Amino acid sequence: MRPAGRRTPTAWSPPVRRAWPAWSPTRSPPDEWALKFDEPFAGTRLDQTKWSYRNLGLREGSRLRSQSSTRAVHVSSGALKLEVRRHPTRANNYLNGTIGTSGKFSYTYGYAAARIKFAKGRGQHGAFWMQPQVQASRYGKPAKTGAEIDVAEFFGKGYSDGGLAHFLYSYPSRNKTTKYGDVFRRASTALAGKSDTWWSRYHVFSVQWTPSGYVFRIDGTETWRSSKAVSKQPEYLILSLLTSDWELKYLDRKTLPTSMKVDWVRVWQR
Repeated sequence: MRPAGRRTPTAWSPPVRRAWPAWSPTRSPPDEWALKFDEPFAGTRLDQTKWSYRNLGLREGSRLRSQSSTRAVHVSSGALKLEVRRHPTRANNYLNGTIGTSGKFSYTYGYAAARIKFAKGRGQHGAFWMQPQVQASRYGKPAKTGAEIDVAEFFGKGYSDGGLAHFLYSYPSRNKTTKYGDVFRRASTALAGKSDTWWSRYHVFSVQWTPSGYVFRIDGTETWRSSKAVSKQPEYLILSLLTSDWELKYLDRKTLPTSMKVDWVRVWQR
């Protein structure tokens, strides 16, 4: 989950065993798929049998002026709300909402999907992503190290090429990270029309992960596929709304607190 960059997407055309149906909150998956993780965000608090708050209080790297906080994570009205809000005591500092299933749920290969309404403005980026739960080796091929899988990342209204991205990261050697993916202008083809946006209504963002590669979809529309950085390690789920120092100049403080809403998260496996 790093600042967006530019790299030519990698083409990939593996054989397809069976097409996944168009995404709908009410449609069931094909019979050979079993639901392994289901989070409807019911109730009034985060289910900590499934989720943990990530990196509470941590300030490092590209986020020296923001930190993860429980104050920026809420569950109500059937949805998770991740916020960016002002720090209560530090001027020009911010609290971010980020949670993950590390140590509680991880999987290898399958379908992961989340129904999300992203925050509108720039100066923040919401994401549904995954990181390796364990690593047989810290550096090397993704089969051993795992990979970072950014299922969907949105950098706000006005960001170049529409601001909706998919990324893959691997770690071939010390102090070296290999990045694949991009901000995909064609992601807008998944929108229902001119009045539809990533922040005005919910959309389902998914990745199909196999031993051969990944297929990324939005509401059932394929937006990218790649055979690069294929993890063969268990990966855990992450949801976040973060402010990095490089993008804070775009943050409209008058809109705070802002929120990214998540209706549900699900994982299926064969």
